[in-house]
Amino acid sequence: MAVETAIPSVDPATLPGPIFGIGTGYHGFAGDRPSPVLTGRLGYAFGEELGISLRPTYIFLNRDLQGVDNSDGAFQLPITLDLFPRALFSPYFGGGVATNTDTTHATDAMLTGGIDLNLLPNLTLGLNVNYIFQTAIDDTDWGAMALLYLRF
Repeated sequence: MAVETAIPSVDPATLPGPIFGIGTGYHGFAGDRPSPVLTGRLGYAFGEELGISLRPTYIFLNRDLQGVDNSDGAFQLPITLDLFPRALFSPYFGGGVATNTDTTHATDAMLTGGIDLNLLPNLTLGLNVNYIFQTAIDDTDWGAMALLYLRF
């Protein structure tokens, strides 16, 4: 007589592990023109309730202080604390640095916050808002992005 042993099923969403993604989207808000972006996400989920991510983003094209379009790009590098990183709705917030804001070629501190909508196991829609503390000029710099990540 064979004895069957029940193997407990484990929900992968509850396991710790890495989160990798690459995506694209659009940036624009508060006087900035919409610009294409290339973004990435390198994160680690500590379970189902908490994670941390590095979210580098390159914004193509820019507008100078006179409002003239140019081909300068901007780079942002925030680190975020992710709440419920494997749930359908995953809010996050954090801070980091932003370079070449408004073509000043300066590096300034930034705050970020947003939500990731994990639509499918490998597809995430990210919506975020960034605030950049520009010390070289008197300019409130807000940015908003809609991003589509392919997770693997």
